[in-house]
Amino acid sequence: MTLALQCRGLQPQGEPPLAPLDLDVRAGSVVVIAARSGAQRNQLLLALAALEPAHCRAHMMSGVDLLKPDRRRRGRRPTGSGFISHAFPLMSNLNACANVMLPLMYHRKMPRREAMSAAHALLDAVDFRADRTALPAFLDRRSRWQALLARALGNRPPLLFIDEPFELDSVEHWTSIGDLLLSLQQQFDCTLIVETANLEFARHHAEQTVYADTQTALVLAPEEAFSPDNPYANWTAYLRRLGTYPIPA
Repeated sequence: MTLALQCRGLQPQGEPPLAPLDLDVRAGSVVVIAARSGAQRNQLLLALAALEPAHCRAHMMSGVDLLKPDRRRRGRRPTGSGFISHAFPLMSNLNACANVMLPLMYHRKMPRREAMSAAHALLDAVDFRADRTALPAFLDRRSRWQALLARALGNRPPLLFIDEPFELDSVEHWTSIGDLLLSLQQQFDCTLIVETANLEFARHHAEQTVYADTQTALVLAPEEAFSPDNPYANWTAYLRRLGTYPIPA
């Protein structure tokens, strides 16, 4: 089995500290990061992506040992991965198309005309329907997220970390966002690690659901994650009582 990511004893250096996590992510799979707290979910996602410091015994990503010193990689995002979050925004002085086009010219050394054509194709792939000549300030939140997604996909990363995509829209549109992510996963042949509170997405599409808090870190298959016989089920019942998410009884 080819692994897109592997970690042993991964523990983000946040407060309060989460329980250590052992995780093997199969290449081409969908993994959902879940926790009762959005801050805990985000903390774990950033640590898995090696964007925040964490204690761990082993951390491999796309075949690269992230614990092995390498002066060439120091201070850089690990190769072979993309990270999509509003915490890493579009460049405010460039329009949507240019935001997608510039990394193609810089990282993939494409000529300008070829990069522009590729940028439009990527925006088509993520179903971007807004004005492509508009600056980010004049785009709605969903359009900005789609441009971020297109920008990340331009480098053809085999591994994508996605920070809560379902908060962008109302609950009735969550299915379309999930369908888009799954379509892109197939089209670009990548692995998805998604941080979300949308448990229905995890139930139907995740090969593994990671639930972490200060006491425990669980890596669960769908039949385990939503079984009444484990602690995770208590958390789904908690969210159902809140009435925030469409979780069937």
